[in-house]
Amino acid sequence: MPDYKIACAILVRDHGRWLAPCLREVVRVTPDILVLDRTSTGWDPQVSPSFPGVNYQLLQGISEGGEEKATDLAVRWAREREADWLLLLESCEVLEEGAADTIHQEISRLDPRDPIYTFFYLRLLYFWADPELYRCEDSAFGDAWEPRLFYLPTLARWELFPAPGQPVPLDLLGGKGRKMDLCLKSFKYLDPSKSQEAGICLAQWTPRNREEIAPGLFIKPIKYHQFVPPEVAKLVPPGAKRILEIGCGQGILGHLLKREDPTREVVGVEANRMAAAAAMRRLDYVIVADVEKATFDFPVGYFDCLILLGVLEHLFNPWDTLLYLKRFLRPDGYLLLSVPNVRNWSVLGLLINEGRWLYSDSGILDRTHLRFFALRDTQELLASLHFIPEEICCLPDPTMPEFSNIIAWKKFSLGELKELKTKEYLIKARLCLPKQGQKDHRCIK
Repeated sequence: MPDYKIACAILVRDHGRWLAPCLREVVRVTPDILVLDRTSTGWDPQVSPSFPGVNYQLLQGISEGGEEKATDLAVRWAREREADWLLLLESCEVLEEGAADTIHQEISRLDPRDPIYTFFYLRLLYFWADPELYRCEDSAFGDAWEPRLFYLPTLARWELFPAPGQPVPLDLLGGKGRKMDLCLKSFKYLDPSKSQEAGICLAQWTPRNREEIAPGLFIKPIKYHQFVPPEVAKLVPPGAKRILEIGCGQGILGHLLKREDPTREVVGVEANRMAAAAAMRRLDYVIVADVEKATFDFPVGYFDCLILLGVLEHLFNPWDTLLYLKRFLRPDGYLLLSVPNVRNWSVLGLLINEGRWLYSDSGILDRTHLRFFALRDTQELLASLHFIPEEICCLPDPTMPEFSNIIAWKKFSLGELKELKTKEYLIKARLCLPKQGQKDHRCIK
C-alpha cells in the first residue's frame, strides 16, 4: 500500500461532454474525486455518479473569480479527505493512457518527510481541428506545461487555470516544481471548423509505452526536436537520393532536403514518439525506435547518405551502433555527423579553475549525454570504420571568453586554440571500403 493519498478535483465549465473520458482515466489514479460544475452545458449530470467515489457539487453564483473560488473549495475538500497530493484538472482534459502508473511511480520515489519536489508540471496537448491531432510547434499552445499535481502541505491559494503562455505565480505554490512526462489531452480549443493556420504544426496522437516515459530532468522542449544547424543541409551531397536520418526529431531537416529535391527518399528513426509523430507528416517513412535496440530490414548499401546529428553522445555504445548502421550505406556513400566538443574552454575552465563538471539542460554537458568526444576521438572512431572525413566544420561557442587567462602550463597551437573555441563539430565523411583482398583503404567505386 502506498504511504500517500491522492485526491483529484475536476472543474466543469463549457466542455462537459469530455467529462466521462476524463473520469475513466482519473479513477485509475484515485477513488477520491470531486467534480465541481459551474453550470456547464453539453453533458449528462448522471455521468459522475456512475463512477464510484465521485463527489458532485453544483457551483452557482460564482462566475466572477470562479476558478480561484473553485480551487479553494477543492483544496479544502482534499484536506478534509486527508489527502497528501491534489490533482487538479478541467473536464476537457483527459489523462493519457498509463497516467496512473506514471503518477504513482513519481510520487512513490519521494521522501514523504521531505519530498524536495512539491508540485509537478504536466504537459498539455492542445487538440485543434481534429480530436486525433494536437499542436506541436514551439509556441504557447505547442509546448505547454502547467502545474497540476500539488503537495497539499505547501499549497497556497492561487489562480488555477491561466491562459496558455501565462505564468503561474510560483511563489504561491511553495517548494520546488518538476516536470512529469505525462500528457493531458486538452480539447478546450477543439473546433472542426478551424483551418490549419500558418505556423501551426499538428501531429497524430498515438499511445506511448511505459518504456518511452522520460525522467523529469531528461524532458526536452519542443524546439530541441526542431533544431537543425544551418550548415547541415549544405553538406548533404546533391546526388544523395536515399537518406537515412537517425534521431530525426520532428523531421525538419528531412523536410528541407525533400523540398530541395522532391525525388529524394528520406527515412527517419526517432526514439521520441511525439517528435516522430510530427516527422511522419514530413518524411517518407519514420521508425519509432531506440537505435541501439532496433534492427532494420533495409538492404545492405541501400542509402546514399547517413545522418546522425547530436546522436552518438546519447548512446551507451556509439561504437557498435555506428558499426551496425554502416552496413546500410552504399560504397562511397556519405556520413554526416555532429558531436559536442568536450575539449572546450568553458568545460575545461570550470573543471580546472572551479573543480566543477556542470551538467545542464542542454549544451556540451547536457545531462542526457552518456559519452563525450573530442576531435581526435571522433576522427579515430571514423577511421576504425573506414570513414574518411572530407569536411570538418567547427561550430564556435558564442559564450567563449578571451584567452587572457589561459592556463600557463600549456602553450597552445593555433589549431588547439580553435578546438578550445569550438562548441560542436559537424563532419562530412565518405565511406571507403577496402577492395577485395586488400588491407588498405582504397575505395570501391
